[in-house]
Amino acid sequence: MIRQAFDPNRVGVVSKALGAGRPGPIREVGSPPITWKDLHSTLREKGLLERFTVPLSLLLLGVAYFLAWWYEGLGELGFHVGFVAVVILIGLLRTAVLSGMTIAREKESRTLPILLMVPLSDTQILWQKIRAILRKTAAIWIVLAGHVAVFSLAGVLSPLLLPVMCLFIVPALFFLFGLGLFFSSLCRSTTAATIWSCVIPVFLWFFNPFLAFGNPIVLSCAAMVTLESRDDSWPRSFYLAGVSIVPIAYIGIGLILMVIGGYLMRNRMFESRG
Repeated sequence: MIRQAFDPNRVGVVSKALGAGRPGPIREVGSPPITWKDLHSTLREKGLLERFTVPLSLLLLGVAYFLAWWYEGLGELGFHVGFVAVVILIGLLRTAVLSGMTIAREKESRTLPILLMVPLSDTQILWQKIRAILRKTAAIWIVLAGHVAVFSLAGVLSPLLLPVMCLFIVPALFFLFGLGLFFSSLCRSTTAATIWSCVIPVFLWFFNPFLAFGNPIVLSCAAMVTLESRDDSWPRSFYLAGVSIVPIAYIGIGLILMVIGGYLMRNRMFESRG
């Protein structure tokens, strides 16, 4: 297995992953190192879409706010429900995709044996990879938190909305981290791991009516409507189930999947395509 990991025919792949042969001065490795490596990965060159992701996102965000202002929708609850739902959906999908790529990408590039030889425990390795995912998706959650905070201060939304949304979204992210690490360690390819990491949550949250109360998007949007409503038309049992059961279940399942993923990371390190 070690001979396979350090096969000279694959040195080009490993050297590219480590950034060998790039012009310019050598950059200092930041701390923590695995988080830094994932944030500066050069496994593939950035395409046209990747280069213009941030400007395009800012442009779309500005257009959304401009149209809402132009049609006097900034004070309407419907605009905020739709905006929050779209941002949460993008953040969850982005998290699922990145989580599914973490270990599978290391196996495909044959860098996982090198990674496991660093003087860090499996828990530290996985935590640093989760930190990289959080940093890659931080802009999405900053936009969401900023939107809710600004309009809460303006009196449009309830000041309780932000902590209530965190109660639903943070455990869901924990579940996605565990699910992605599990399939990333189990699957033979990055594509398969990414697909499974996205298919499972989509099926559970959007195609299973019995688990609608566990959908963080539904819970967050329903919380907006309920906190702004003046009557008791929304069933309280819906929120009692969501607040008491869903976060605990997500955190518990996420922990179990992370433990299994850490075990598979070492025992299936050489199972990849090719």
